[in-house]
Amino acid sequence: MPAPAAPSRPDVPALPPVLEFLRVLWSLNHALETTSSDMQRRFGVTAQQRMVLRIVGVLGPSPAGRLSRVLHVHPGTLSATLARLERRGLVQRTRGATDARRVVVSLTEAGAALLSHSEGTVERAATAALEAATDEVRAHALQLLGRLTTELEGTRTAATPGSESAVPAEDAPP
Repeated sequence: MPAPAAPSRPDVPALPPVLEFLRVLWSLNHALETTSSDMQRRFGVTAQQRMVLRIVGVLGPSPAGRLSRVLHVHPGTLSATLARLERRGLVQRTRGATDARRVVVSLTEAGAALLSHSEGTVERAATAALEAATDEVRAHALQLLGRLTTELEGTRTAATPGSESAVPAEDAPP
């Protein structure tokens, strides 16, 4: 068994590496949820909703299916998020000109205006953390998080006979 990892905080006992890793993930999850709640109160959107707005802002008008794949969420989950954003006047959904089954999502002026402020948001904190890291550290972090995602999805699929991942295998991270 590997030696316990050095704690990242002096008030936390040394734990085996997997437990230290999970402890830090749980801490991150708590910080994400807390910040998201704060964002809901301050800006009227959660961190997840703002992420959808940011992606549409970067990609431009996009088919909902493409957004679902980029965000790695089930289309039904994205549809519910888009409905909330549309009710707030932050996005507009339109039917495709040649295929009425296709829904294209675009930012409204209000949606674009909301993105002009980032103080107190998850992406502001992520930007600061990424800017403080080297290219190598960023690449390793993305690789490790991608691998953990793949492992968890494999566990979920294996634990549910007949279930399928929300993301097609060809779109799954390596």
